[in-house]
Amino acid sequence: MKVAILGNANSVHIKKWAEGLVNEKIEIHLISLHKVKLEYSQEINFHQLKFGVPFGYLVSYKELKSILKTISPDILNVHYASGYGTLSNLVGFTPTILSIWGSDVFDFPEKTFLHKKILKNNLKSASAIASTSHCMLKVSDQIYKHPNSYVTPFGVDINHFKPKPKPKPKVGNRNKFTIGTVKYLSEKYGIDILINAFSILYHKYGSTFDLELIIVGEGPQKDELIILVEKLKLSKYVKFLGALPHAKIPEIINTMDVFSALSRYDSESFGVAVVEACACGKPVVVSDVSGFCEVVINNSTGLIVPREDASSAAKAIERLLISESLRIEIGELARKYVVKTYSWDISIRTMINSYDRVLKSNQYEQKK
Repeated sequence: MKVAILGNANSVHIKKWAEGLVNEKIEIHLISLHKVKLEYSQEINFHQLKFGVPFGYLVSYKELKSILKTISPDILNVHYASGYGTLSNLVGFTPTILSIWGSDVFDFPEKTFLHKKILKNNLKSASAIASTSHCMLKVSDQIYKHPNSYVTPFGVDINHFKPKPKPKPKVGNRNKFTIGTVKYLSEKYGIDILINAFSILYHKYGSTFDLELIIVGEGPQKDELIILVEKLKLSKYVKFLGALPHAKIPEIINTMDVFSALSRYDSESFGVAVVEACACGKPVVVSDVSGFCEVVINNSTGLIVPREDASSAAKAIERLLISESLRIEIGELARKYVVKTYSWDISIRTMINSYDRVLKSNQYEQKK
């Protein structure tokens, strides 16, 4: 099978899809408006479009059409329904499977009536829709209910993301307890809520435990969050590690006792970092946004709290702080659940199955 992938070549998720499919002996051609900065497998054929974003979404259709004619792929998999979906719609290649990600269906159509109409046309023009979660597919269906749709969740490499013993504490730090998160630092992801929850815990248990909060990621809210930490007089206990290479994330997660993600909005449609933490056997505390509720079983593989509620988040983390046995139990269940449901092998097979079904459907339509 020969597959052309159209999307942001600098996305870790697209890199994972492309390399995962190549490992299954599928010929992959990655086409992007974004100038690639990540290192890819040499087996992936890369095609750089001349124009960048955002104008390239509207003016690159002739160049893309020419590339597709040369490649002659069996199927075009477009990632992100707004920008790249618009470019794909202008080209009109079939069969095309349009992978929706989150903000493209949650946020983009809410901007104006025109944005909603553009998205509806993009969804309608595709041969099929692929969604990373069931909750996001429901939202997409409200815009346009496509007759051919599949759920293709982001998977986790369970051999890379796996439990490892925490480093032994230094002398005098035997009660060290680390809470952590890996997120883009913007208002949407509720890092400020996590900092406030940590403040509550610190004032209650700071004299008993050596508490630490580590925050991995960059984003527009970083300076504001640093000011918040300073205002709460927690600078000594909160560490901003910046953005780290994805290969380093398992190592960082395994230094944590609890992983927390307290996003505000349902546009958090899946929660890859949460699944990665679960794969590492870490108990998670997450907000009740749709994507997290889909990947976490409350009181089993993690604890779910009301969104924008620092007090409830603090109480949930407190349960895990004072009970090592609960941390171990939830962490083990979380790992088993991810291995069974979200391992990378399963996700790749699910995506390939969706390709096969679209190709069969397209062949049937051509014979009619």
